[in-house]
Amino acid sequence: MKKKALTKLAQSGSDVHVYYDLTLSLIKAHIQAIKHEIHLKKKGFIEFADGYRLEHKGRAIERLAVSFSDYASFQDRVVIQEFLKLCLKSRFETVDSTNDDHKKRVGELNRQVKKLQTAFRDLCAIDRSYKSPMPFLNCWFLSVPQLLVLLDECHDEDSFGRELKRTRNVTRMTLDYYQEYSSARGFGMEAGE
Repeated sequence: MKKKALTKLAQSGSDVHVYYDLTLSLIKAHIQAIKHEIHLKKKGFIEFADGYRLEHKGRAIERLAVSFSDYASFQDRVVIQEFLKLCLKSRFETVDSTNDDHKKRVGELNRQVKKLQTAFRDLCAIDRSYKSPMPFLNCWFLSVPQLLVLLDECHDEDSFGRELKRTRNVTRMTLDYYQEYSSARGFGMEAGE
């Protein structure tokens, strides 16, 4: 769960600052999720502070990052997957080299991208299935309101997995999670169809 609010500059409507904030939030959340997946696959379990032990048992892993607010098309699965794939082979630069704020933010963005690349390389070393054309198929970036809509149809962990995956393989390219989810439910789409 990422609860960091947008910075004041982003909230004031600065497009570039919105981009920085959302991008860093998305990348940091997925770095953290990849590291947890690596730990789970290497050790076979994750032990939580309260003593609960989550065992891998060879199950598929879905990486879900959750934000408090809706960020519209930035939370679209296709956008997220393509952006994360782009980060695996890219480095960002600013065209405004005179702006120290932009240089600083782009520097931080590149540091996080490097961490994502390293974490992903480590994950590929233990699970070769990620070396595919769609390495981020199991990644999600939902808001709390989007998650609550999804949870309306859930009564246990199996139904949660089914509802989460309902929009995995089909898109109408609306860039609107609610529309995509509603369409998948309306067509009776099940996970994997």
